[in-house]
This record gives sequence, C-alpha cells and structure tokens, in this order.
Amino acid sequence: MAELRRRGYRALLGRAVTTLLVVVLAAGGTLVWASGAGGDRDGGVVDQPRPAPSTSPSPATTLPAPSSTAPTTITTAPTTTETAGDQVLAAGGLRGLASFGEPQDRVVARIRDRFGAPDEDRTWDQQTIQYFGVCPGDRHRFLRWGRLFVLFTNGATNYSPGGRWHFFAWYAEDHQVTGSLDPATAAGIRVGSTVSELRAAYGSSLRILNAADTPPNDGFVVGDGDFNGVLSSTSTSGRVTQLSAGQTCGE
Repeated sequence: MAELRRRGYRALLGRAVTTLLVVVLAAGGTLVWASGAGGDRDGGVVDQPRPAPSTSPSPATTLPAPSSTAPTTITTAPTTTETAGDQVLAAGGLRGLASFGEPQDRVVARIRDRFGAPDEDRTWDQQTIQYFGVCPGDRHRFLRWGRLFVLFTNGATNYSPGGRWHFFAWYAEDHQVTGSLDPATAAGIRVGSTVSELRAAYGSSLRILNAADTPPNDGFVVGDGDFNGVLSSTSTSGRVTQLSAGQTCGE
C-alpha cells in the first residue's frame, strides 16, 4: 500500500512538473530542475530564452525631398532658310554687287566673291553667232553662274562711250548646264514664277504683253522698262521663262 501511494505521488508530481514546464516554455522562460534515481542532482538548461520582441519602432524610411529646381527646357530656335543671298536681280544691275557701266574686272571679282567661280565664261565677236542676238559693241563676253548670265562689252552702250570693258546687261534663263544659282528679284520673282505672282509683286507697274506685242513670245515689262521677261503664256498660271535688264540684246 505504501508503495502504491509513493507511485501515485510520483505520477502526480510528474504531471505537475510537466504542466509547469509547458507553462514556463510557453512563457518563454527557463526552468532549472533536479531529478534522477538515488537522489543524484543533474542541472541543465531545458530551453534557451527566446529574444523578447522589440518594442522599438522600425526606423522610418526617409524619401528624398522633391526637387525645387524646375526641369530644364531645351528650346531649339526655328531653322530659317536664307533667301536674300540670291535676290540680286535689279533694274540697275545686280543688287548689292554691281551697277551697269562698272568695269568688267571689278564686277567679276565681286560676283566671284559672292558665288564662287563661274560655271561658264565665253567671249565672242559680233560677227559670230550670238547667244542673245545682236548686242551693242563689237566684242562681248558673258559669264554664267547657274541661271544667271552677266554680259560685258568694250563697245558703246547706254552706260559707257566705249573703249573699256564694262557691265551692260544680265539675263536669267530657264535652262542651265551646270551650277545651282537661281537668282531672283527683291520681290522674290525668278524663273518659274507665275503671272499671278508677278501681279502680286508689282501691281499696277506690271504690263503683261502677248505674243502680238512682243513676238514671238508672250512677255511682261515692269515700270518703264526697268526689267522685262518672257512668259510661257499670259494666263494667271503662265510662268516666267526669262528675266533680263540693262541694254539687252535683240535680233
């Protein structure tokens, strides 16, 4: 009977210890205890303490402050096409370059400085076949830059009594062999411009002439003959095929 009571006590004690261990472990604690047959003491750590959860708040994430500098805007200036450089045709010569009557060497040097070497350079006598018809004087020379023909003579003209080579006329033709120069007047009229554009540019100073007036082609005159030209037709869609000024050549 005494033995049964001891066994029941030990069983009860074991259950109590087990319950205590579960509670301690659940609480994250440490239990040191002694047991063993014959009353020997055996100390040991049943479980390591778990680290207590941190109560410190997580460090806040710092976001970069918005920039106070406005985004850089790159502005590209509009590209413009320079057109004034070829607007040289004028009633009295070549605008910004030469006037009729000026010496040949001076005029040629200025045009070379602006447009480079000529695309063509020809000299002829009056007795030979003429490119522009009968010109004043006995000897003539023309230099060509693209569509622009510049004429010189050593004979008498409206601009010189003769005896020296001088500038007396220019032509702009609707054909060219080489070169890119496409000369225009200050109003932008050039070979290929329409009759409608001529009227808008020169208004009442423009006279349109049909082939009966200027055989064998339709044509026009600006002012009192300041400069003139040939047309493909007199309709509003007719186009300029030639421009000229100075003491031009004829048949």
